[in-house]
Amino acid sequence: MDKINTPDIESKLKEEIDESTVLVVEDNDVDFSVVDRALTDYCKIERCHSTEEAIKKVFNIEPHIIIIDYHLPNKNGIELCTELRDYNRFESTPILMVTGDEHATLELDFWNAGCSDFVKKPFNPTTLIKRVEHHLKYQKMLDRYRNEAMIDSLTKVFNRRYLESVTKQLYARLESPQVSALMVDVDWFKRYNDTYGHLAGDSVLVRVADALTKCLERSTDFVTRLGGEEFAIVLPNTDDVGANVIANRVIKSVESLNIAHNESPFEKVTVSVGGVTHQHPPKDWQALVDEADSNLYLAKGNGRNQFVCSSSI
Repeated sequence: MDKINTPDIESKLKEEIDESTVLVVEDNDVDFSVVDRALTDYCKIERCHSTEEAIKKVFNIEPHIIIIDYHLPNKNGIELCTELRDYNRFESTPILMVTGDEHATLELDFWNAGCSDFVKKPFNPTTLIKRVEHHLKYQKMLDRYRNEAMIDSLTKVFNRRYLESVTKQLYARLESPQVSALMVDVDWFKRYNDTYGHLAGDSVLVRVADALTKCLERSTDFVTRLGGEEFAIVLPNTDDVGANVIANRVIKSVESLNIAHNESPFEKVTVSVGGVTHQHPPKDWQALVDEADSNLYLAKGNGRNQFVCSSSI
């Protein structure tokens, strides 16, 4: 068995931590300067002065760790921590509370609110650095394991688990009420496997997944492999016109791969696409996929290598 090179892992983690963003929620300039001086050589520092500002900013910068002062205007740090934990995106983000209070029950309140750790004022800068480094290392390793669990091992696009986990969070962050989804199915794929073999079939899936990914231009759009030869494309903030554009692009992109398929009437690998646009996000991702799948069935019935998209209120 190969030995794990611990120094290499530590070096990689150090590089990742150096690229981390720390959100500091602190209204006191003097106290913020202490935190800033301690961490600025290690991380990128972003600051908010209040809970209201933090809630607005946190989704834009998506910090790797959040440091909150307990005493804040309007809402205190415990209230902010509780509110952040209500969002799936930040349910595991490290949150450190900073306080100079010595109330006997305050520490328990911090833990109950979902804090990862807390530091008492006045604090030793080295202690703060080490606490932040510890939580960032743990979070980076956790994120790595999660990412591996949510990536399809063959095609390297997202898998069904990813779709299930992010869609609810995605809906909460839509800039417009519209969301579109496309179901993509490789035409006559069983015939392809029977003729050319499963290894060749796997190669087709990899190339198709790559083609689908290249059809997307925005970082918010993503491709998921649902299983077998079926893929889903999720297009947040996209109306029916945009969905039709992407669906047409997908058809042409896969066809242009020119992968021979003698058992297809098109004599090459093609895909069929079913799409749907919801004017208001459904309660769960399955409703969106089910409607897109119904249109995929129509596209297949119409002869394949084409798309059928609709809009749902």
